Amino acid sequence: MKTFGIIMAGGGGTRFWPLSRKRTPKQLLNLSGKEVMVNETVDRISTVCKNEDIYIVTNSLQAEKMQEVTEGRILPKNILREPSARNTAACIGYAAIKIAKDYGDGVMVITPSDAYVKDTKTFTKVLQTAINAAASSQNLITVGITPTFPATGYGYIKYKEADCEVKSVDCFVEKPNLENAKKYLESGNYVWNSGIFVWKASVILEKFKKSFT
Repeated sequence: MKTFGIIMAGGGGTRFWPLSRKRTPKQLLNLSGKEVMVNETVDRISTVCKNEDIYIVTNSLQAEKMQEVTEGRILPKNILREPSARNTAACIGYAAIKIAKDYGDGVMVITPSDAYVKDTKTFTKVLQTAINAAASSQNLITVGITPTFPATGYGYIKYKEADCEVKSVDCFVEKPNLENAKKYLESGNYVWNSGIFVWKASVILEKFKKSFT
């Protein structure tokens, strides 16, 4: 089954103001001294799928600049313009519909455009494990990050203990207070929610269908 990279790049340019603007949000900035953030993301995702199978979902205001910045990496037709910003679910649904229409189905590797990844080799290995799990099942896969301190600004995932790389999710917790964050860190069976997801286009579209009917 073909694997597709889906980069969510519809940020409004408010979090890194005054460096970022609506037309040049942080994903279009070079903050590492190496490349603009979206291109670093493209290069990471290209380790698990072909560049021609990578899509960027952005808003109409940023699409022209996005096409300019990613020239040579992303096909212009693979920059999907959202008619209006509707957050993560709509962004993912838009890309899933595109894949289902053009290819019938495929595994989607969905990532934000502004993640910082230090160990690309391990990241690639984790993604490939997630891709294999998604391709061979009807499951929704999310990538967790081992917490290093009791963060209160991140979402957490509690997972069920199992002697395997892919574990079942017990529950999600959104931005706990400090006391609970310390408990999660001490328990050893919570991870930070990275916002990186892997699943078949057909599976997530069926989930959306059930949610809205």
